[in-house]
Amino acid sequence: MGGNRSGARHAPLTTSLASLCVIQGCLNPRAGANICAPHEVYTTELGVRRAMAQEDEQRIASDDLARQLLLVSALLARVAEERDKLRSLMVQQIRPGTTMKPTLADGSPAGTVLRTVTGVRAQVGDPKAFAAWVARRYPSEVYLPPMPAMAVREAFQAKVLEMSEAAGVAIGPGGEVAEDAPAGVRILNTQGQLRVIPDKDNADALWREIRTGATILEELES
Repeated sequence: MGGNRSGARHAPLTTSLASLCVIQGCLNPRAGANICAPHEVYTTELGVRRAMAQEDEQRIASDDLARQLLLVSALLARVAEERDKLRSLMVQQIRPGTTMKPTLADGSPAGTVLRTVTGVRAQVGDPKAFAAWVARRYPSEVYLPPMPAMAVREAFQAKVLEMSEAAGVAIGPGGEVAEDAPAGVRILNTQGQLRVIPDKDNADALWREIRTGATILEELES
């Protein structure tokens, strides 16, 4: 009889445990499939907090990227300003036809700075007028619509500009000059252009040497 009373007491206890919250140590009844109402609320709040924390981390990372982008853009503008100033000073110091090949401290090449000779340069100042002139006299040398606009074949244009530079006046492939000259072609007298060509293989070494000298960087920081 004692055994029967013991069995009667444990049966309801087993049913009761199956209905309790699965969180260890919690004696609240389940509100859903596994957990009680307080733990369900806590779990929901925890998920919301984690999502908010992830959003905050992403916002902070985005802000950091934005600041870096702004910094680099500002530096580019400052470096471009300094580059233009140095180019102006260099043009004042070297004559047309001069070529400079400075070296690094170890004797390796830093690159080339040269100023081209004074001369004549031809360019197409009015592409529409030039294309119309070519279409009338050399129709096979133009690209026609459906392109965005009528355009002259590159090889033909290069030939006209090369002949015009050699002659010093606008001239066509057939010797057309004066009133028959190619329309839209301009002749410019150049004072020599400055070309700056860093040595690609020693770019890192050039950067390190400039940093140790630091004069240009100190000016940029001022």
